[in-house]
Order: sequence, then structure tokens, then C-alpha cells
Amino acid sequence: MERAGKHRSDLFWYVLIGLLVLFAIGVFVVYVPERKRPDRKWAEFAFFSSFLFIFLAKFYWRMRRRLKLWLAMLGFLALHLSVYVPLLSRFEQWPSVAYLVLMPLEGMAIVIVLKSVLGVLPDPNVQL
Repeated sequence: MERAGKHRSDLFWYVLIGLLVLFAIGVFVVYVPERKRPDRKWAEFAFFSSFLFIFLAKFYWRMRRRLKLWLAMLGFLALHLSVYVPLLSRFEQWPSVAYLVLMPLEGMAIVIVLKSVLGVLPDPNVQL
């Protein structure tokens, strides 16, 4: 019985977060002038990067109380930004499909490093 209550609570938070994201996108589209919006390549970078780190956080959520895990994730994010930002700054156009190839590879590399350094593997029972 406890599991069903937890599932409903999780579902509530997922729906609430989804609605807040849609609201934020709507506010952005309506109120931010087009000349002040970031280029498409930066919006795509933010979108795909957020998905990468949200998925990684979900995979390691059972170890969320370990400070070393979050410090490692922060380090990976800093490395991620320090590689992609100069790279994207150099190119006028960046193909979106490149993220579909590079980000899963990057995610697997992060998992391997976390296993090597912290000795932890992602939760195999995670439902996305």
C-alpha cells in the first residue's frame, strides 16, 4: 500500500514540474523579444545538457545523500561546459543530431568514471 501512495506523490511532482516548465516556456515566448533570445544552438545545448544531467541524477537518485556523488556531478557539468561552450562558440551552425550521438557517449563515460572513482553503478531498476 505504501508503494502506491509514493507513486501518486511522485506523479504529482512530475506533473507539477512539467506544468511549471511549460509555463516558463510560455512566459519566455510571450515576453522576451525575439532579438534578445539566444541562438538556436544555445537553446538546443541547454535542452540536451539538461536532459543528460537529469537522467544521470535519476539513475543515481538512490545515492542522493552522498556528497561525493554531487561533487562529481558538478565536476562533470563544469567539464561538459568547458568543452562545449568554446566548441559551440567557434561554429556558426551545430547539427542537432550531434547531441543524439555525443551525449549518450558522454553519459556512458560519466557512468564509467563514477564506477571507477566512487565504486557506484546506476540503479538498474530506474524507470524513466
